[in-house]
Amino acid sequence: MMGDGMAGELELVEQYLRQFTEDVAGREPLSGSLGDVLGAPGKRLRPRLVLACGLLGERFEEKRDRLCRIGALIEMIHSSSLIHDDIIDDSPLRRGKRTIQSKYGKDMAVYTGDYILGKVLYHLMDMGAVHSGMILGSCVQDMCAGELSQHFHRFDSQVSREEYLAAVYGKTASLFRAACTVGALEGGCGRAEQARAGELGEAIGMYFQLRDDVMDFQARDQWDGKPACQDFCRGIYTLPVICALDHPAVGTKMRRFIEESGQGETGEEVLRQRLDHLITEADGICHAKRCMERYKKKAFDLVSQMPEGRGKEELYQGMEICMSDVGGLNG
Repeated sequence: MMGDGMAGELELVEQYLRQFTEDVAGREPLSGSLGDVLGAPGKRLRPRLVLACGLLGERFEEKRDRLCRIGALIEMIHSSSLIHDDIIDDSPLRRGKRTIQSKYGKDMAVYTGDYILGKVLYHLMDMGAVHSGMILGSCVQDMCAGELSQHFHRFDSQVSREEYLAAVYGKTASLFRAACTVGALEGGCGRAEQARAGELGEAIGMYFQLRDDVMDFQARDQWDGKPACQDFCRGIYTLPVICALDHPAVGTKMRRFIEESGQGETGEEVLRQRLDHLITEADGICHAKRCMERYKKKAFDLVSQMPEGRGKEELYQGMEICMSDVGGLNG
């Protein structure tokens, strides 16, 4: 597993995460909320990709410490986005534990997320990471644009596949793309290699989010504390639903069902059963899985073009973690 090959670097990432997020004044409840953010480390997928892509370059050993720092900063961007997502979704749990907004209140959660982003900006400037900072700044813009687009299309039964995929890119795949691009840049890769690494990160991120969207239609309470069909109930129509909406024999029935469910005329268990029936009739899950597999194939094709060595090996192992059935979702 990649954890063996990257153990030293990932431990350094953890050290920098603790250092970068520490409130040296010990102010409460800020210190407590920051501790909760780091309490469940997950898979650290994005730092892994930073390091693996850094290994593709000729300067990894020279830049090892810097790459670990940047990996920690990218993980902080991810953590901040999760805090803000939980506020918007009013989520009580994440990975089975109380969210910041549930434990400390929405105001405190907003400030905690913003505080972490401020720390990221400070440390990027302190490192003089101008180019990487510009990539990450652009990425944060894309993340916000993706979330805004998703919010704009809530309860929109006319949402297109293109609009859905654009939102998926922004809210999830853009940070995977940035992690791989910055890793290759800081590791000493040329522009062509950086571009290929960015494409790889985007393909992994698209697969990652599409799989999460498919799993939303399954019983997921046991592994992340979230009820099934949560996105649909919040008016977020992902690819399986969009397939049903576009289906010539199912579209009208799906729109009628959406209208009825929006009026509160459908109980939770009946809603799940009817939704499952309509999506199955439209072959929505299978279509989404085929789309996932195209991104997976693209990712493996891109890695196959990369030079032999530790970087390529770590990328293969990193993708195995990212694309596992459940493990990657805990990232």
